[in-house]
Amino acid sequence: MTYALVKNGAVVQVGLPETGVLADGRLVSGFDRLDAETLAAEGWLPLLDGRPEYDPARTFLAAPEYSVEGLRVVSRYTVTPLPPALGTDAYSIPADGTTAATVTYTDHSPTAPLVVTFLVNGATADSEVRDGVATIEVVASTPGPVEVSVASLDDLIVITAEEVTP
Repeated sequence: MTYALVKNGAVVQVGLPETGVLADGRLVSGFDRLDAETLAAEGWLPLLDGRPEYDPARTFLAAPEYSVEGLRVVSRYTVTPLPPALGTDAYSIPADGTTAATVTYTDHSPTAPLVVTFLVNGATADSEVRDGVATIEVVASTPGPVEVSVASLDDLIVITAEEVTP
């Protein structure tokens, strides 16, 4: 069981220390093994963890908020969609005109666009967003950098197209 220390109606610590000081000044080794009645007298209340199920590939949990409810503390979490992101499976490709790097835009928020416009060295390429993900394949036939971005993001990916030697 996890406990939270409550002072003046607010949670000030979560988790029992191994060693602690009682209100009467006595130092206690094994504080984390005290009985529930003693802990309650010292301001420690049982913590009911309200952690919800969530998909870490699409969302994250904000830090919990605690509320004192009678003789227990309840933690509540907010599930927040991950912010839009731009990624790739390769930062270097041969400049052979056929080998591709996949660039992925991910946005699982409720306001995710239906279509994303990728900018590839200034040219545009539209891609439909499906299940929060849009992808394009990038190839290069000449050596040099290939800059890929999405207008709505500050992210920029640079893929290096390397010269191919026969």
